[in-house]
Amino acid sequence: MSRRLAAPHGAAPGRIPRSPLGAQRRADAAHAAPACSSAGVRGRSAGSGWSDRPLGAPSALRAWLADRGSLTQHLYEASDRLQVRRILQGRGLPCLDEPGPLQVPGPGRGSGRSRAWLVREVVLACNGVPAVFAHSVISAEALRGPWRWLAGLGHRPLGEALFRDPRIRRGPITYRHLRAPDRRYRSAVAQLAAAGLPTPARLWARRSVFAAGGRRLLVTEVFLPVVASLARPKKGRG
Repeated sequence: MSRRLAAPHGAAPGRIPRSPLGAQRRADAAHAAPACSSAGVRGRSAGSGWSDRPLGAPSALRAWLADRGSLTQHLYEASDRLQVRRILQGRGLPCLDEPGPLQVPGPGRGSGRSRAWLVREVVLACNGVPAVFAHSVISAEALRGPWRWLAGLGHRPLGEALFRDPRIRRGPITYRHLRAPDRRYRSAVAQLAAAGLPTPARLWARRSVFAAGGRRLLVTEVFLPVVASLARPKKGRG
């Protein structure tokens, strides 16, 4: 079976839409941080909404949620063609539940509060169907040292870089359901709606911290319905 990793070129229109970044920036200007839902799953960590176990996840999705290998690599192996499309990358605001795992203070008041963070969002599509929405955030200060390459990553898959660098260590994975009005949920279902696909009322997500040189990157991966129909990731593959 032939497999290709495809990335879009320039600003040419693609089948996967860009998220409404202008609307997001207007919302960020009106609030200290974007709205993030407090709804989670049973067994969640106190006050965070994130759990150390994906309790209640459908069986077809459990292996994908729990696997600690490279999600990009597993999607590549499970599809004939994997496309990575960057939706946005630039200065922005984290969600309310994100500064804590990064062990840095949240954004303060004032017009300069978004300059202290880099936000990156991409969608990964298997055979043309949106499969995973990925949202990453890092403080601007952490972009120095071993993370300096992140600002220039462009359309290249973040996952490949994370698992190739021996300096980077991954922390525990936590899980939750995302639903409206969570910004990450809204961005994920926007991809489904634009592709003419149903938009579930909630989506399973997982997140983990990647650390290098004492600095941290937080990656959240939102699993879209098609993932449950793909071959499960092979154990032991990173």
